Amino acid sequence: LPLELRQLTKLRSLQLSDNYFTGESWADAVTTLTELRLLNLDLNDFSGSIPASLGGSLTNLMTLRLGENELSGVIPKELGLLNSTLKELYLDFNNLVGAIPTELGLLTELRDLILSDNKLSGSIPEELGAMAALENLKLYYNDLTGSVPDSICDDTYYGTILISPIVDCNIDCGCCSNITECADKNEFVIEFKRWIVDANITSSSIFEEDIGREYPNLHPQTMAVDAIFIFAPNIVLKTVGFGSESAFLMQPLLDYYALYTLFFTTYNPDDPWVDSSQWYVDDYKKSYFLPASACSAGFEGLDCETDPGDEERRNIVGLYLISNKLHGSIPSELKVLTSLKALDLRDNKLEGSIPNDLAMLTELTEMTLDQNLLTGKIPDSVWTMTSLTEIDIRDNAAINGSLPKEIGMLTNLNKVNLGGTQMQGQLPTELGLLSDLTNLILDNNLYNGTIPTELGQLTNLLILLLNDNNLREEIPTQLGNLRNLTMLNLKGNDLDKSIPLELGNLTAVVDVRLNSNRLAGVLPSSLGNLINLQILKVDANELVGLIPTELGALIHLKSFYLYNNNFTGDMPESVCALVTNPSFDSGGAMDKPQADCDFDCDCCTTFCLKT
Repeated sequence: LPLELRQLTKLRSLQLSDNYFTGESWADAVTTLTELRLLNLDLNDFSGSIPASLGGSLTNLMTLRLGENELSGVIPKELGLLNSTLKELYLDFNNLVGAIPTELGLLTELRDLILSDNKLSGSIPEELGAMAALENLKLYYNDLTGSVPDSICDDTYYGTILISPIVDCNIDCGCCSNITECADKNEFVIEFKRWIVDANITSSSIFEEDIGREYPNLHPQTMAVDAIFIFAPNIVLKTVGFGSESAFLMQPLLDYYALYTLFFTTYNPDDPWVDSSQWYVDDYKKSYFLPASACSAGFEGLDCETDPGDEERRNIVGLYLISNKLHGSIPSELKVLTSLKALDLRDNKLEGSIPNDLAMLTELTEMTLDQNLLTGKIPDSVWTMTSLTEIDIRDNAAINGSLPKEIGMLTNLNKVNLGGTQMQGQLPTELGLLSDLTNLILDNNLYNGTIPTELGQLTNLLILLLNDNNLREEIPTQLGNLRNLTMLNLKGNDLDKSIPLELGNLTAVVDVRLNSNRLAGVLPSSLGNLINLQILKVDANELVGLIPTELGALIHLKSFYLYNNNFTGDMPESVCALVTNPSFDSGGAMDKPQADCDFDCDCCTTFCLKT
């Protein structure tokens, strides 16, 4: 603060809160302003100690607000000299140490004594009970011990006198509210406070009611919410205010509850979110008032829509935090986002199990949790979420369990991606009930048994990936019914029968991979009907016989792998023509087919892999 302020000798009110002032010598600019009634320096970055001279010189002071700075040292006992004038004393959210001075009990006109969130120690002075006008006492988040003196509790009643002092839960007090239910100060804590007018009190005085960390079982009525209190290890954001004049419906309140719970349970200060815009307030000392809807708060990754029953209200319908370095577990509190339709947390570092309570999101259509570190089985409740159209839990290597028959109840599904996990067991025949399915991706798992013939009922299917499992016996002929299929991958299983002629019906298919099985018999000539085929891999099987000349009709073919089989004869000229003729509409000529070195082929790249 500039020392020139000392020239304003008649100044009565100095309000410089919510700025970026710094320095230790701030008091030098104000201690000579003996006419001051109000000094408000809240929400700055002042440091140093509170000088004793404030109490000796500012004898007309009625309000002293130094909260949310970086002040250190002890509370000077000389503040007790302001006994005939001072009504408000705010020293909260600083680094003050030592005991609460007994001399503060001399402040008989004081209404508000706010010392919360410091490092104060020792016992609470008995002398504070002499503060006859005290209405608001907050001492929580300190290192105080013992109990609240009876002299203070004797004055605690509803009216214009002190109402429910707020202290830490270790303090013995019969008339207090605890800021937490004995939560460890180093653990995540989130609380809401709401102001309620008690009709039974003639003075209409208000008091705080804690909504709490667990899902609030409250009636969805209009209420006025004053603040969310947030405490988390190594994170400095403490209070996010709504403004006491704001009235909220329950759902917008729960939206904030879920979002802040998600942030503070998945934010790692050592590896922070890539984009935490509006989730994390870097300059926590500035006043930060939230709008009546989280949709208007600017949270990165939210998608909102206007409520169909209330044009003035917007609902959260999408939560997209992709590749954002989320750590920890998925909080079950997301269940309160009752309008959520899309949850996309892919490519993060989320651990633990998938919350069972996500099934409470009855509007959810897209659940995308792939590329994380999730563990355990997919909750049974997920298979009751009939609104789902897409589920993607791919590449969570520790997800296990089996695919239950109940998946057949999710008839709205069009995309299922559970590849790259440790799921096992037989594929349920009920998959055939998912008539809208376009993508069925179950590769790189431990599934065994046979491929259900019922998959042939999925006539809308575009992609079928069952590769790299332990599936055995035949490729069902019914797969030939999948006329819209563009990708078929069955490689890396234990299939040991012949390739069905019916696969020649897949005229839309672009990519067919049947390699690394034990398929026997001949290569069907019907594959020449696959006029859009670009990739055909049948290598590493036990196929025999001639290569069909009909494959020469595959003018889009780019890759043809047939090595490590027992083919005889030579490569048909029609197939070799696909290599030498660059005019075919396939992005250029076909790459040389890859064949065994004992196979007669002038246009091939050969491999001598047989033992």
